[in-house]
Order: sequence, then structure tokens, then C-alpha cells
Amino acid sequence: MIIEVLYSDAGMLFGDRGNVHYLQRTLPDSTFIFTQYPQKPYFAKEYVDLVVIGAMSEKWQLKIIEILRPYQNRIIDMIADDVFFLVTGNALDLFSKHIEDEFGVIHPALNIFDFTVKTNQMKRLNDRILGTFRDIIMVGFKTQFSLAYGNNDDHYFIKVTKGFGFNLESKLDGICYRNFYGTHCIGPLLVLNPQFTKYFVETLTKKPVVLPFFDDLMEAYRTKVQEFNDPKKDSNS
Repeated sequence: MIIEVLYSDAGMLFGDRGNVHYLQRTLPDSTFIFTQYPQKPYFAKEYVDLVVIGAMSEKWQLKIIEILRPYQNRIIDMIADDVFFLVTGNALDLFSKHIEDEFGVIHPALNIFDFTVKTNQMKRLNDRILGTFRDIIMVGFKTQFSLAYGNNDDHYFIKVTKGFGFNLESKLDGICYRNFYGTHCIGPLLVLNPQFTKYFVETLTKKPVVLPFFDDLMEAYRTKVQEFNDPKKDSNS
């Protein structure tokens, strides 16, 4: 199993790096390739099973888009060939059609999926997310300057019951298409959601997997679900 972690020196904010650490514990026999800025991605010429990329600053978004732009068709082909992607936080914005900043300047993105992004660095949005992926309850956190716009009805990742999705009027978060899993949720998503992680890793490896610390993670997960369900602690978007 070959897993490429893209630009962890520029990204992986808000604890997103925890996803990589947990995958390393879960898949100790896998090869992890850490591509650092401004290196070209390993996947440009070599096969990988999974690409991981996490949240970053808005300045780094634009730099990394330029690094990845020559490989747009390669990324499209990888997704079509069922290579796995785990994309968290505003790293998902890289795969949009374009990002419009608070001054109205439009920055072309990778144009992998049919949505656009508006960023306003004068207004940070924080929220707790409770929702479902298939029949799995999901919990997560958001802290972002950007909102996404477009129809992800057929390819959303999390159906949100508390919190917001693509934007403040949406209850559908992220993109889930084939084996591409992208969410604007931040932090160690895999640690927070052990049931999803078991599904994700077993789909990736095509075999049963025993997750490290599974019982402890499930106890913390159940506590989070109960807390997020408490109407007295409803989040404010």
C-alpha cells in the first residue's frame, strides 16, 4: 500500500495531521511518501493507493494549486481509476472550479468538481458538525473563511443534521465520488469517527482491519455524539 501525503509542510492545520498519524498506526506495512513544497507529486508518474491532503492557509492554497495544475488530467484519471483521496478542510477548495477572494478576484482552481468557492478572510465561520455518511453517524468541526457553492446533491460526503454543509444554506457537506472523500471538516476526522474509519480503511485495503485503540475511540465517539445531540449545546453558524 502506497500512501502519498501532499504538502504537509504547508498544510495539515487544525490537527489534520492526526489522520496521517492514525493511518500510520493502522497500516504499519504501508509506504508513506511525504511530498514537500515545491516538489511535484509522486503520483505524477507513480501509482499510489491513497492521497491525503489537509487544511492550509489561503496563500498556500494558491501556491499548491499552481503546483498541481499540470496534473489536473492525471488527478481526474486517478479518481476514475478508483484511487483513494482523503481531503480535509479547505484543501477541498483546490478541487473546485475557482476561488473568489473578498476583493472579487477569481483564482482558477483545479476544476475537478463542479463547484465554486467564495472566501472572506474578515469572517471566520466556526461550527460543530453532526450528520451521517451512509448509515454511519459522523461528528466533526469546522473553522473556515470560505463557503462553497454548487450542486453536490448526488455526490455529497456528509448529510448534516446539525451545522452547515457546503454553505450556510446547505445541509450537504463535501464531496464523495467513487473513492474521493472530501470534507470541509477539520482535524483528525479518522480519530473522531472510528466507525467511518473502519469502513474507509477496509474499503481501501479490501480486507478486515483491526483499528488501534478502537474501543477507546468508540467511547470518545459516543460521548461526542451525545454532546452534539444535546439541544442546549446547539452550534451557531
